[in-house]
Amino acid sequence: MPSSAFILPDDMQTRIGEKLIGIGLLDLSEDAARFDLWCPNGMRRHDVSTLEFFRATAESATTAQKV
Repeated sequence: MPSSAFILPDDMQTRIGEKLIGIGLLDLSEDAARFDLWCPNGMRRHDVSTLEFFRATAESATTAQKV
């Protein structure tokens, strides 16, 4: 599974439990499945909506919907 350092704000993605950042490891075998989540100390959660390019894209999409 991909690692993640970014989260979507609650108004864009409904919160179901804690929004964790880290890396998820999924191990599948014929008779079992295992999931490990690694959340190293010191990792920072980045809200993707605070990034300039994301805001510009979201504003463009909103403007396009109003037309």
